[in-house]
Amino acid sequence: MTMSTQRAVGAESIDYIRKTLMKGNSLSRQLLSRPLEQGGCTALVPPSASAESVSRFDVGGVTDRKFTEAHIVGLVSSYLATSTDRYAVFEHALARAGEPVPAALRDNYFTVNSEVYFFVPSAKFNDSLIRDVVRTTTTQLFTGALTRLEGSEIIARQPASTSLIKELADNSELILIGAYDGEAVLIWSPQPVSITE
Repeated sequence: MTMSTQRAVGAESIDYIRKTLMKGNSLSRQLLSRPLEQGGCTALVPPSASAESVSRFDVGGVTDRKFTEAHIVGLVSSYLATSTDRYAVFEHALARAGEPVPAALRDNYFTVNSEVYFFVPSAKFNDSLIRDVVRTTTTQLFTGALTRLEGSEIIARQPASTSLIKELADNSELILIGAYDGEAVLIWSPQPVSITE
């Protein structure tokens, strides 16, 4: 992924992220405890996207899902490749525990109460798996965390505790939030981002 696909966006993006997280499940709510205002945000959009369209986070027409999916897969793959304790965790806003899970992802989900989460561990990942997880979790409330676990792990197909969700949120190094009517994502990081036009 080239850096030209990530465009720095202003403080108003933090308001959008906060409002979106407030609508989500447990992971989203735990991510709200992160110091969002102290970090920075970029939009994963094509270099040709106009500044006006990039600043309207809830309006589509900025890109297409194929562009976004390819760049999310690249971002997640790069993140997972750098350490063995990393996870990409995606909240499924609509799925409920006990509902059927796609066969290809039976080893890549866990539940918290009635909520369903899909994950990709750094110990076992490939672009196809990442793509399947992203496609499965893409809803109007797309939320992902690129995070790490120290001394614990996610157990597939098992109920997890709310303390695991808290640890995943507290250790998140990047947060991905659906935007632009589901066409693209905003990426929050703990480091401030300079805005240049």
